[in-house]
Amino acid sequence: MPSYHLRRMMRFTCGKDGTAFERDTIIAPDLAAAIDIACARTATPPGLSLTGSTLSAPSGAVLWSAKALALGGTRLSPTHS
Repeated sequence: MPSYHLRRMMRFTCGKDGTAFERDTIIAPDLAAAIDIACARTATPPGLSLTGSTLSAPSGAVLWSAKALALGGTRLSPTHS
């Protein structure tokens, strides 16, 4: 099965400056399944709020982002720079 890389960006809710990042590998049969898994991972550690997520291929190409989805993209449309 293909592997995808999920990167989540979070900010501190207490007013502290800076950004926290979390990386994880998702193994799924296809991109649609990987996006389903990425969308389900909305929980954040205490004191942080999620500001964005990207899902990329092993090559580093971004395949999906939650920010693009919020800006009117479709759930399965690839992101473009």
